[in-house]
Amino acid sequence: MRLITCESNILEAAEDMRYLLGRFYDRQVALAIVCKKYKINKLQQKLLFNGVYDDKNAYLNRSKLTNEKNLIDANLNLDLYNVASIINSGLLSEILLFADDGYLRNINNIYNKNNINLIEYALEVCFVTIFYLKIKSVNVFLGPKINKNDVFSKIINTKMKKMNINGNIKYSKIENASFLNNQIVVSSNSNVIQIAKYTFDLPHFIFKKSMEIKSYSLK
Repeated sequence: MRLITCESNILEAAEDMRYLLGRFYDRQVALAIVCKKYKINKLQQKLLFNGVYDDKNAYLNRSKLTNEKNLIDANLNLDLYNVASIINSGLLSEILLFADDGYLRNINNIYNKNNINLIEYALEVCFVTIFYLKIKSVNVFLGPKINKNDVFSKIINTKMKKMNINGNIKYSKIENASFLNNQIVVSSNSNVIQIAKYTFDLPHFIFKKSMEIKSYSLK
């Protein structure tokens, strides 16, 4: 994965936003202040909003990351919408962002659960990688708006059975879950990261060795 440094005005805006976040400014308020000062466009705003963290929270989020060796025989909790969206962005050469806290994120949520053709390959890549990592089991969180009779749910079940992946689909929000100490959470959602003890960045693992994938950096 090739890291691309953002333009100088974006880097300056990012530095100011870190300063404000470190002094407990609300994220939206901090973003509004720097956008007005540096005349930031909508695309650049998404980069800043998704990628900038104050030093304390960046360290806390980064400290939870574990490597692939610790996934062997591990129990995973997969935030599927979040992860599949980022994988899909990478496969379609959409903009990716390597954030301050060490997680790979996208800025355009092009993941549409109603467009099965668009994201089915991303799901395939996701579950093939999980199988490769030799995990023990995986809880796939889809959220309460999906039920077991939904087409999307059936596709996931089929892929998991095809690859002999042991696990369950959870029709509840992952933000409301309680994780055991030895469970690893797969998500780049900052709200999910906050409640996890250990995390794994699956999209970054998938794309890190591909020089065709470009990711922006705010440092």
